[in-house]
Amino acid sequence: MIQFKSTLTAYSISHFIVDFACAFLLIGSIAKQQHEITYLFLLYNFAAFALQMPLGVIADRQKNPVSFAVLGCLLIVPAYFLTSVPLLCVILAGLGNALFHIGGGTKTLRRYLGQSAPLGIFIAPGALGIFLGSSSFILSQPLTYFPVFLLIAAAFLLYTADGRSAFLNEQAPEQRSRNSSNVPLELVKWNPGKVLMPLGCFFLVVLLRSFTGTIMTFPWKSTTVTGALLVTAVILGKALGGFFADKIGVIRTTILSLSIASVLFLFSSVSIAGLIAVFLFNMTMPITLWAAADLMKKHEGFSFGLLTFALFIGYSIPTALDTGKLFLPWFYMLLALVSFVFLMFGLVWRKANGR
Repeated sequence: MIQFKSTLTAYSISHFIVDFACAFLLIGSIAKQQHEITYLFLLYNFAAFALQMPLGVIADRQKNPVSFAVLGCLLIVPAYFLTSVPLLCVILAGLGNALFHIGGGTKTLRRYLGQSAPLGIFIAPGALGIFLGSSSFILSQPLTYFPVFLLIAAAFLLYTADGRSAFLNEQAPEQRSRNSSNVPLELVKWNPGKVLMPLGCFFLVVLLRSFTGTIMTFPWKSTTVTGALLVTAVILGKALGGFFADKIGVIRTTILSLSIASVLFLFSSVSIAGLIAVFLFNMTMPITLWAAADLMKKHEGFSFGLLTFALFIGYSIPTALDTGKLFLPWFYMLLALVSFVFLMFGLVWRKANGR
């Protein structure tokens, strides 16, 4: 158990470093050099999120996906020396991000079977990394290549935390009992009633959460302090949502979090109401990851990548429409309610069909 905890800590710290390094690179270097950066950001997000789905299929065939995470950290390093070639730079950074996430996500799902809390702990630090990596204070400091050293340190941390067995093609403890790498994706029974229906619901929930997070803004978010408070609400929601789900159940957590969040969104012009609403809205993140992986046992990488593809779509819609940030409390409430319906339907349908 001690080894498991240290491994989760290593992946969580590395997640912060990877997202910090990518945000620092894109905002601090690429954005400053380009007059039109929308397509570069879209390309980066495609590489970072959409590509996790095919990479997940490959990861499911591996005995230990830590090599994906380590390679992801190291692949971002050369991107820092290729800022004069922005197209190649964002592709390398995005692919490195994707490799790390699919490696870390698959590892966490396999190691902590049936638990939501570790997923929240692994995912949550990414939001802090993006916030700090793109903050004006950090960008104003002479730290141009400092993230490079952090990335190398993260790769070493993952290697030492997970052990040399990952690189010697030996089976990890959780894999010896499950032998999941021997089950090809094409042999999964895609029963519409038991798998596709609830999986589609979880996909839509993630898409809606991503879309909402992309367009969401508040009138009181006007300083670095309020921005930090908002990011803190996101981080705590993702981190604590899994704990609540493991303690009181996924259905109760969904009912409490999204029903209260939908009401508070109507009053989100008040900072405390908006912060609590964002906190509650993000609590379902580890639930969707756990539920999708539980539906697709032995294919954790693909299930993780499928939901990150939903993230990419949710981000791309407002980007393609050029909507920008919008303060629409009634719309936030509606999106929270629709998310509630889809998530509850998926969870109940899954349970009714014995999944």
